[in-house]
Amino acid sequence: MSRPLLDVRGLGVTFDRGGWARPSFLRAAHRVSFTVHPGEVVALVGESGSGKSTIGRVIAGLQPAATGQVLLDGTELPTAGTAGLPAHLRGRVQMVFQDPYGSLNPVHTVFHHIARPLLLHKRATPGELRQRVSALLEQVGLSPAEDFIDRKPQALSGGQRQRVAIARALAPRPDLLVADEPTASLDVSVRMSVLTMFRKLQKRRQLGVLLITHDLASARWMADRIVVLYAGQVMEQGPARAVLTTPRHPYTQLLVAAGSRRPEPLPGKPGLPPVVDPSPGCPFAERCPRVTFGCIDDEVTVHVAPDTEPPGAWRVRCHHPDPHLPTSGAQ
Repeated sequence: MSRPLLDVRGLGVTFDRGGWARPSFLRAAHRVSFTVHPGEVVALVGESGSGKSTIGRVIAGLQPAATGQVLLDGTELPTAGTAGLPAHLRGRVQMVFQDPYGSLNPVHTVFHHIARPLLLHKRATPGELRQRVSALLEQVGLSPAEDFIDRKPQALSGGQRQRVAIARALAPRPDLLVADEPTASLDVSVRMSVLTMFRKLQKRRQLGVLLITHDLASARWMADRIVVLYAGQVMEQGPARAVLTTPRHPYTQLLVAAGSRRPEPLPGKPGLPPVVDPSPGCPFAERCPRVTFGCIDDEVTVHVAPDTEPPGAWRVRCHHPDPHLPTSGAQ
């Protein structure tokens, strides 16, 4: 397989909670590793608070990381500071935010929002701007463009605003798009139309996409591969359809059951993920029906599913996966 477009290696993000006598920290991401290849959609899924958006913001240069590396097409991105991505890389990584009402400035027109990145990244001359902006609006389904180009965001519906946000992200011709819950704030009736448009544009441009979502149906429909997060750690990752059809980690099974028409919740103790001063063991141990003493105290073993392409593509971070898989060692 070709070199990954995005290669995340052992990413860790912590937030200091203060405390004089006993310093405390919140671990938002821990040893997170995954890849996105050109033209591939990879979905990060998990409950609220699992670290999905934090990881996306690190990749986009909006959030510093404590440990690990993020490589874009083999070039390491700076992750230690808060200055953002270098100028020559900003156009290659773009982000679509969850809230279309908050991501667009109500003072400016649709034309301004899309023309600005075109000029900033030298994708159009001043004389070409209106034509290029109109073309982008047509691509995201806002047609005829002249009906939308001079409006302000408050004159648009939620779905139309999100299409403008997607057009703005596409303007610099990025290689990687980080889409953070791009349809979560939209009505159910317009979600599928926005996702369909988004998928068509992704295929046409051969974009690498990191889709951040809690909606398993969207992940199954959009993604080629899926990465399941819990308490900032990767529990399972592999081909999207296979992982969501026959999940092997107890947490993935719980997510799939909760999203089914007739959910059959796994037994176990519900509660918030242990992200504050966590123990070295599995973060899912308190809710897991197959928990043992080793799960609580020991570093978790990674198992690799056999007969997957490429080899090792389906990995489960669990002492007792279902069914049993070959062990690749503790991580």
